[in-house]
Amino acid sequence: MTTAYFPTRLLSFTKTATVFIYCPLMVLQGYAQERKLVSRAPEAWEYAVVFNSGVQTNLSFFNAAIADTQLNAGMEGLINISVQKDKNGSHVCCRFTSISKLNLPLPESVKEAVNNSLLAGFCFTRHSNGLIDSIFFPGTPGDAAEHLVVQFIEGWQYFNPGTSRHKRTNEIYLSDGKVNAVFNHNGRTLVMDSLNAVYEKSSRHPDLIPQHTVYHSHLRFTFEKAAAFPSEVNGFINRQSFISHHLASAMKNSYAYSRKQILKNNAGHSSDSYAYKRPFYYPQRVQLLEQKRILARAENIRSADLEAALATIEDSTTELRQQHILDDLKAFLLAEKPLSEQLENIFLETNPRTARFKLIRAALIGAATTEAQAIMVKMIKKYRHEEVNLLRYIVPSVGLIQTPGYALQYELEDIVTDPKTPSARKSSTFLSLGNMAGALSTTDRSRADSLVARLIHLLKPINDPMLLLSVLGNAGTNNALPAILPYLKDTTETISGMAWYALRFVEHEKVDRLYLDAISNGAAFNEPVLSTILEAMFYRHFRPEALPHLEKILQTGSEKLQLQCLQLLCHYSYHYPSLLELIGQIAVSHPNEKVRAAAAAFH
Repeated sequence: MTTAYFPTRLLSFTKTATVFIYCPLMVLQGYAQERKLVSRAPEAWEYAVVFNSGVQTNLSFFNAAIADTQLNAGMEGLINISVQKDKNGSHVCCRFTSISKLNLPLPESVKEAVNNSLLAGFCFTRHSNGLIDSIFFPGTPGDAAEHLVVQFIEGWQYFNPGTSRHKRTNEIYLSDGKVNAVFNHNGRTLVMDSLNAVYEKSSRHPDLIPQHTVYHSHLRFTFEKAAAFPSEVNGFINRQSFISHHLASAMKNSYAYSRKQILKNNAGHSSDSYAYKRPFYYPQRVQLLEQKRILARAENIRSADLEAALATIEDSTTELRQQHILDDLKAFLLAEKPLSEQLENIFLETNPRTARFKLIRAALIGAATTEAQAIMVKMIKKYRHEEVNLLRYIVPSVGLIQTPGYALQYELEDIVTDPKTPSARKSSTFLSLGNMAGALSTTDRSRADSLVARLIHLLKPINDPMLLLSVLGNAGTNNALPAILPYLKDTTETISGMAWYALRFVEHEKVDRLYLDAISNGAAFNEPVLSTILEAMFYRHFRPEALPHLEKILQTGSEKLQLQCLQLLCHYSYHYPSLLELIGQIAVSHPNEKVRAAAAAFH
């Protein structure tokens, strides 16, 4: 859906209002608020509304077992819209005075609830800079419905009657991420002519299923002089979503709003009762729904149930059975229900070489709650005392935790500083600490930098460049850069190659220049090192200035390097579809048959 979200400060107001959101893939929730919005009975505008939406999925190409689907929704009626202002911005209140048509792919009981809620009304906040910040609705909204008005407001919210610019571009946050919306302003008319995706993803986490979205839009807003609301709106916003350049789904939304009359007061919006806010932020909705699902699953699970279930796990137990118990155990931990002494003993006494331990480890790592991490600390202490080589079953996994606590960090640091620890265990623990720093770099930059500085200090006397570079490469923080740079020109091919690879996560402009210089002068590197550089670039954002140098390698490099360059271009093309034309040319005219075939298979 082309629904905006704005990751800004969420306001705390209350207002009797209702909004329902229809989305085939998710159910939406909200949060209670504690403040009240003062109603001032302002002027209001009434519009005749016609809205239609169609969604078609085309996922059968991905898996023959997936059936393609088509859903249609539509609505016609009269809507009352008004604006109330205070020091925080505007509060836009909307209420349907009548609904002549409501077509939703929902059960009749839900459709009736949607109808009643739209008649009851809803409102949202609008800051002075134009951003929709939050939306208010009662505490018992229906699980699914269409927010018909907000999609129309997405274009209107950026209209500024006093602007002197005839054309401008604004960033809008949609369910797919951030896009640039191009607005043409000509006197009384504002046209949102196009939406161009601006793709941003963490270089640390390349897409498992690369995808991109293309928007086609034309919304025309006609105003009377400097009126706060348009007299007429019509047009469409269509979206096509692609997976690996195959059309996965298409959505077509059409709008028609015609102002019928100006009302002198806006009845039907009381300010006396509690309301809720829902931020326009899809990832957060999914997270909330997942939390709700986990809590519901955990509610009826007891420690005794898990003790009995874990006792049945053998190495021969089916994967389906193990997965079911794993989900129960993880939900139990995430719900932070009290662990029985018996269950904790099972965690600590289970042989690390068994399938039961793998299940317990996966649940502890996946939950990563304070209690789960405390159990992992106890495991590490126990293995260090009883059989130090058992650390290999738990220490590497600790580095995968996205929010590691200090207790785990300090326990790992104790391992690498303990002279009794075998060198092999120290190496794996250093690598785990590097991964830990990498996870922290996205949530707690100062702590990540502090940990990396500590690791550099501890690794220096060991004098093992490959270990140092592997650890700092896992961390990927900017303060690792000075320790990596000296090894780029090392005379040992494996060391210099590892140094180039260790830079892949370091988000510093100097690193981009280094990679650009390297591929522009590829002849200065032997093939293995240049191959490693291309592999490292897979984890970084596309730089248009790199394209001529990649094309040169495609023409003059070895077959291996040519195929690597092609793979890199294909990876970038998921977020920069303009590269598809080049890949198509390679499929037709490249002199190497294998490269042509690879490009043709992708294209």
